[in-house]
Amino acid sequence: MIVQVGEEYKLQAETLHLCVNYIDRFLAHVPVSRSKLQLVGVGCMLVASKYEDVSPPTVEDLVYISDNTYTREDILKMEGMILQRLQFNLSVVTSVAFLPNFTRVAMSSCGCDGMVVPLAYYLVELSLLSYGFVKWRPSEVSASAVRLALHTLRLPAWTPQLEQATGYCAADLTACVSDLYIIFAGAETSQLQ
Repeated sequence: MIVQVGEEYKLQAETLHLCVNYIDRFLAHVPVSRSKLQLVGVGCMLVASKYEDVSPPTVEDLVYISDNTYTREDILKMEGMILQRLQFNLSVVTSVAFLPNFTRVAMSSCGCDGMVVPLAYYLVELSLLSYGFVKWRPSEVSASAVRLALHTLRLPAWTPQLEQATGYCAADLTACVSDLYIIFAGAETSQLQ
């Protein structure tokens, strides 16, 4: 549902990543019943879109997109709970923040075409679907996505320029790239489409 809201209202890619970060952090401290999980997602999307986007969806838009499952008051109350639980600490660095610089360096140092960029973004978005990626730094996930994108497109997988720009040598990324490859290889048959 979060991705649908993002596409429907043309939200920034960073908004999706912030929303998932807020959801993870909120759920780490607050037990939520399955029936209220969508409400948490809607509340986090509201907070993230207000933080990141120029024209965030309105509360009424979110009531509509949740098929009137929740009222305006439910969503606003959840927004307040989320902000309190996160202690208004909304400024976090996500994996997508590193991608523009890393892909720019990859394109200039590997002489590759523009396919690296969308593939790297896709890989970073796939990492959002697996809770196991919280153990990796956002910069590691981004660098690993670029490395796997280059490898997948049969380009030089890592260059000295990429090592300097990312701060990671190829060996540093092996485990994260491996985790990313597993979800990439299984994406087509994943239950989370």
